[in-house]
Amino acid sequence: MVAHKPDMTDVHKISLKGVAYHTKWVSLTKAILVLLGLILILVLLVLPNIDQGKKRVSLISPMINKVFPLINKMTNPRFMGITSANYPYDIQAVSAVRIDNGNFDVEGITADVTLSKSLLMQAVADKGHIYAEKKAIELMGHVDILLSNGLEFRTEQVHIDMDSGTAYGQQPVEVQNAMGTLYAKGFMFNKEAKNVDFTGPVKLVFYPQKKD
Repeated sequence: MVAHKPDMTDVHKISLKGVAYHTKWVSLTKAILVLLGLILILVLLVLPNIDQGKKRVSLISPMINKVFPLINKMTNPRFMGITSANYPYDIQAVSAVRIDNGNFDVEGITADVTLSKSLLMQAVADKGHIYAEKKAIELMGHVDILLSNGLEFRTEQVHIDMDSGTAYGQQPVEVQNAMGTLYAKGFMFNKEAKNVDFTGPVKLVFYPQKKD
């Protein structure tokens, strides 16, 4: 019986094909790792800007529009900024959908706004709109506003301009403090005037006061 000599050319070809496939796989893996590294660096560069004082507001429109142009829906978003009077505001929501540049529809919104050195406002609502570039919010649904001076507003629609420190609503409103409850068709609050204007008819119910 005659032994056939193996064709070493075919073996060499098969070996070369395996090496080429392995090389392509290694190159692809390296490219993926480099891409992941670039994404991680981008995240590390963006996150510190969220908590840097006045730079916080830049995240709301320019940075989102340039760095994350494809992000339209967010879960548990937080919008922070500084008004022209150098007072901070902090807005949180359960979810947000971007309408266009700097404008968002939100669900489950809570806003903490410093109106002046001595007056703070907290507003809670079922839903609303955030106008980031204008530093304003529109609240709708069950809206509850609490001022640090003891006034509490309950209504269904409120527009708050954080930059000017004004708030107004054109829906029936109920206002409470330690003295009683006021009912009106609408209201307007201005931090500069330091008072609240109501549209009528207005009804005021006083609580009985305890005598010393």
